[in-house]
Amino acid sequence: MKEKTFAVKYHPISATPRFGYMFLWNDGEMETWIPVSLHGAMALAQHFDSIGYQDMVNICLHHHHEYVELNYRKDHEERLRQADMADLPPLAD
Repeated sequence: MKEKTFAVKYHPISATPRFGYMFLWNDGEMETWIPVSLHGAMALAQHFDSIGYQDMVNICLHHHHEYVELNYRKDHEERLRQADMADLPPLAD
């Protein structure tokens, strides 16, 4: 079975400019992609990472220029840190 992967590319669509990214994933048998906003790309990247998919930014260094590095792990950690400092309940992902 092939490796399960995902990637995010900057891909502005003139008809829907707020969906300026393309989220791609491969389940080992079929590649699928959807246009998303930056917020959607961050949420999907974090989810796919949590279920064991590999981020192409980390495994395909020679093609890294095609993919957007979102640093969704740092974003998640920062959100948790801010919630903790404000003594708020953790944010749901």
